[in-house]
Amino acid sequence: MGELLHVPFRADFLREVAHHVVTYSPETRSKVRVLLPHRRACRRLREILITESGAQILPRIFPLGELDAAEFALSEGGLALLPEVSSQTRRLLFAWLLKSARASDNAPGTIEQDSKFAHSLGQAIDRLQEFECSLDDLSVPENADYAAHWARAARFLEIVQHFWPNWCAEHQRLDPIARRNVALRAFAQQLGDDPVLIAGSSGRAVAVQHLMQAVLQTPQGKVFLHGTEILGSDVDIDLVMRTPSHPGFALVRLTAVLSQMPPSEPPLQPSSEMEFYRAVFRASGQSVTQGAVPLNVHAVVLPDRTSEIATTALLVREAFASDPESGVAVITQDTDFVDSLERWLLRWNIAVDRVAGQLLPRMAEGRLARLILEIWREGLNVVRLLAVLKHPLVRLGMARGMVWHRVARLEAAYLEGYDARSVERIFAKLDQEELAWLKPLKFLYKKPKNQTFSEFYILWESTYVLLCRDEESAVPDSRAAETLTNWWQSLSDSAAYLPKQSFSVADFVGLVVPMLETVRVPPPPRAMYAVTVLSAMEARLMRFDRVIVPMMNYGVLPASLAPEPWLTRQHYRDCGMPPPEETVGLAAHDFLELCHQPEVFLLRAEKIGDEVVATSSWWERFDAVYRFCVGRSMVDPAQNKLWQARLQALLQPSNNASPGRPTPRPPLAVRPKILRVTEVNALFLNPYDIYARRILRLESRPVRASETFAQRRGILFHQLVQDYVAAKPNGTIAE
Repeated sequence: MGELLHVPFRADFLREVAHHVVTYSPETRSKVRVLLPHRRACRRLREILITESGAQILPRIFPLGELDAAEFALSEGGLALLPEVSSQTRRLLFAWLLKSARASDNAPGTIEQDSKFAHSLGQAIDRLQEFECSLDDLSVPENADYAAHWARAARFLEIVQHFWPNWCAEHQRLDPIARRNVALRAFAQQLGDDPVLIAGSSGRAVAVQHLMQAVLQTPQGKVFLHGTEILGSDVDIDLVMRTPSHPGFALVRLTAVLSQMPPSEPPLQPSSEMEFYRAVFRASGQSVTQGAVPLNVHAVVLPDRTSEIATTALLVREAFASDPESGVAVITQDTDFVDSLERWLLRWNIAVDRVAGQLLPRMAEGRLARLILEIWREGLNVVRLLAVLKHPLVRLGMARGMVWHRVARLEAAYLEGYDARSVERIFAKLDQEELAWLKPLKFLYKKPKNQTFSEFYILWESTYVLLCRDEESAVPDSRAAETLTNWWQSLSDSAAYLPKQSFSVADFVGLVVPMLETVRVPPPPRAMYAVTVLSAMEARLMRFDRVIVPMMNYGVLPASLAPEPWLTRQHYRDCGMPPPEETVGLAAHDFLELCHQPEVFLLRAEKIGDEVVATSSWWERFDAVYRFCVGRSMVDPAQNKLWQARLQALLQPSNNASPGRPTPRPPLAVRPKILRVTEVNALFLNPYDIYARRILRLESRPVRASETFAQRRGILFHQLVQDYVAAKPNGTIAE
């Protein structure tokens, strides 16, 4: 029989797994298979085995959530898995189906809403299949007294129940989760006498639970569970099972399925700090027990969001200043917060390693692709014309400097005192030599006619390439451009399954814009000094020297449950699925793991702008238990004032006298009477720029590129060495 092992929160989980792996002989170790939750954990386990354990022969390590049939050699068992249908294809088909159903019922709505509802329907199917259910298991009662939305959703579910299985059978495709379930069950049937280790999985999916049961039936199988000390002998299991948001809820379900409770030897009993955390995340009606407070957790309250971002940057810089090799992580999924944090850290040459990548619409390539769609739908006016011409990627077959020069002449000649017909007059004169360079924009000026989805996609991509092509007939290459090209290719593959019917411009834009907003660009290679930004789930099993958890506000940690437009709670009960609050319990379990890192900082802001924001429920529980154990708040007033003082010193250094705000007062006679269109915004944001150029007649200083400066610096250095050697033939450079 296999073995069920428990690793406490305070231990480094992957190092414990590595210690078990190195106990196997080199001959056996090559046959060991280790299944971990994600690829980051796989990479770290390999690093530990190589650098710390000195293992020359490594086991086969796979991510449990990203299985591939080839990795398990399922073909040897005679299993041929059908290819999976991409989530993008499924979303396009459901959106088209929703649009058709809405049109037949004369129901209100937009194509953008159809696209978003289609995405949520795909997520609902994945959630059902995670528990090995399907749409056929959903009961749709006839003539039910539903609200208008639920009535339409019920009618549409009846359509999908017939359409989607038939479509998958006709095209020989499987949903991603269904395909993973088949692979997991096939792998469970092929288990032999070779060691198999499953570590760190929550066991939420039914197929994963079945694999764990099969592994425990093998002679050398091992299943590692993390943090089961949250379920001590004094914990009421029935009370936990009635509280899905409890961090031990998923563990109780899993151990019940495995028919084995985790071992409870004395060394694995909860520590005094664990008693504190158990009191924080206790179920409703459970008493608070006295326990020692965790000394590694620090809480800081900042006045506003800007101060919170700046303090996070200071915490990161302090960690790297004390130890350049330290690992620092910021736990957040807010893109705006990370963007602001990145601007702070760039001044100290600290990079931000976004584990999930950057959203494509926030990058130059994504902004240009979306701008093309916006012009098609809304039309080309002066503002959008200048937005295209001044975009950093637009070349129009010329060098970028030439484009800037011609745009300046275009503004001076045609766009001073512009009106609604300025663009029309410009494109009426494209035959003139001075405006011939604008001919590639005719695809933007003329609104496309109704055509098929594939034709729209081809026109979209060709317009983008035409705008970006430079004088050497090349498109600027970047990681974002590669991601956009791959996404367009997948969009083309998905469009092949759509009916051959005409789409309007508004329908095409409404379909693809919500999909474009979710595309992410993979992160670049990690820099020497980089802070890792990831979510609590992505940080599972990872180890960092300092963890910073900002935005401890209501609705952020824990995240509010998203509205479910397709599945009711009755559906959850009928299919035997745990309630939606289980995701909060899993997040609480991951948060407990974070709190056991060597050093943890919890941050929250009292206000965002002029609005007072509520405190996170977890923060309030921490503070309440802290007051019970110590008699005071967990926010140390001295430490809180120290960080605020450091922040004020950074924002307003006292040792640098301020030169004061410039107050130019030019005579009325020399002040400009007429401004260009592009200077109106500068008048409000930076009026001194207009003062310097229009009144003082100063020219902008050319920016010296770093490559040019390095080249000139090298030439100067070699010239100095040559002059020194010529002056002192017998001397040495060291002198």
